[in-house]
Amino acid sequence: MTAHLSFNRLDDAGLWTFRSVLPFSSNGDQTAGQNESASPSAVLSPTSESSSSLGSLSPVTRTGFQFKRVFVSELRLAVQNRPRWWYVACLLAVLSSFIPSVDALRSAVLPLALLLPLSLWSELGTREQIHRTEELVFVTGGPYALLAASYLSATTVGLAITLPAGIIFAINGAFGAMFAWIVGLLALPAIAFALGTLTGSQLAFETAYLVAWYAGPMNGFRPLDYIGAEEATVGSGVTTAYLVLAIVALGATAFARRQT
Repeated sequence: MTAHLSFNRLDDAGLWTFRSVLPFSSNGDQTAGQNESASPSAVLSPTSESSSSLGSLSPVTRTGFQFKRVFVSELRLAVQNRPRWWYVACLLAVLSSFIPSVDALRSAVLPLALLLPLSLWSELGTREQIHRTEELVFVTGGPYALLAASYLSATTVGLAITLPAGIIFAINGAFGAMFAWIVGLLALPAIAFALGTLTGSQLAFETAYLVAWYAGPMNGFRPLDYIGAEEATVGSGVTTAYLVLAIVALGATAFARRQT
């Protein structure tokens, strides 16, 4: 009952308290009273020792957008926290890409291997909208710089998984297959970025990709053969059309980012 009478921490208006009617009983209380009555300038003024230590601090500088650092961060964000089976499957895809048969690489290994980045590609353009962090992530380097870093990191994942196949194509002189492989690596993340940015949903790219994968490389429907599983696809100009589509998709993504 008497505890609230002795509590005067918020009593700055000189109101009566139980403690106010008691005389100071010790030197410690008198010292406390003197400290309380000390001027604010005396309390806040820094000592010479603290001033010298503060003077040794290096000045704060702004170095601008660190593209390399952002690229590495985007790459880590893309591949971390995946299921263990995903990393094992990526390792198997890399080992399978050493198969010396060009036809097997084009028709089976590459289409299956490039299914593995589906989940991380479908996140392109959607993370900022889902978590409503556009103003936070674009404030430092702008939407274009972050777009370039995100796109490059997504392309790097596909490249890392299928790089041995590209080397096999070059050794065997299969430049048509090599061109289609490069276009596929560039087009798939670009299309994912565009669909994710414009729709704000991962489902759009995931659905479109699975339909194209089943109808195109796996069943020979040439307009959807994004990886050039058949040589006729490259000769018919479909692969070049996908290269143009990649450029258009990146342009649409940049335009949409500009509006944010």
